[in-house]
Amino acid sequence: MIAPDMSKVCYTIADCINVIVEKFPDNGIFVESGTYIGNTAAFIVQALLKAKKKPRFYTIDNFKFTTVVNRQKQIDSLIDKLAEEVEDGRRTYDYNIEYLGVKDYITTIEEDAIRAISKFQKVDCVFLDDNPNAQHIRQELNLWIPKIADGGLIIGDDYSDRSIGEVYNSIFGSNVLTKTKRGGCYIDIDKYREYERDFCQYCGSYHCYCEQIR
Repeated sequence: MIAPDMSKVCYTIADCINVIVEKFPDNGIFVESGTYIGNTAAFIVQALLKAKKKPRFYTIDNFKFTTVVNRQKQIDSLIDKLAEEVEDGRRTYDYNIEYLGVKDYITTIEEDAIRAISKFQKVDCVFLDDNPNAQHIRQELNLWIPKIADGGLIIGDDYSDRSIGEVYNSIFGSNVLTKTKRGGCYIDIDKYREYERDFCQYCGSYHCYCEQIR
């Protein structure tokens, strides 16, 4: 089945879904770190399939949350059959991705986010939404950046949180990072690597005139 329109739920992804669909390669690898109850995973998979791109989609979560409130109570019954108020987070997630018709496209990794990164060599896109803690996000980014394939994307939630926004800004800078309308961000890894190549370790500037001492 085709998933309902979840753009009112999946704010960060909805704001950059066109960029994802355009840049993501057919049969590419997408990782969602922090899948919660599967809404965003379903939204992304459905969008890619609609664009005739079959993803190898991985979700990462330890599923340690215990109660899920059906957010559709607040948004006009947009998706009226998603699981609600169950005690087991993994059970909610399993129900939702099956109901929304994307189960066959998703590989679920039930593990802590940092530990799970070692399972991947290269990915085309990663969406970080597992732990809104600045130190954790910095650690994740440092581990994920070398694994992003050329042409890939990093998408971050909670950019509007001041401490987390500072982490993204300190690593990528305003010339590389694109803010989304409702509090997220995304990074074109090619732009980032091009910018990094132009960074001078001697004077701390970009596009400088220190070539003779490099």
